[in-house]
Amino acid sequence: MYLKSEGVPQDFAKAPSWLEQAAGQGGMFACYCLARMYGAELGATRDAARRDFWRNMAARADIDE
Repeated sequence: MYLKSEGVPQDFAKAPSWLEQAAGQGGMFACYCLARMYGAELGATRDAARRDFWRNMAARADIDE
């Protein structure tokens, strides 16, 4: 919701923590979004290791960038 401004003001600083909670509960689209955020430095510091981790998690569910 914070990433796309759905019902709340857009807030890239809050989005990663909520996405990580969703990913931890099996939300593969959240994994994809986290990979994009860590790769593009949107609300999260650019971090190749985290980007790759979340990209691999999303790939397990056949979600492509």
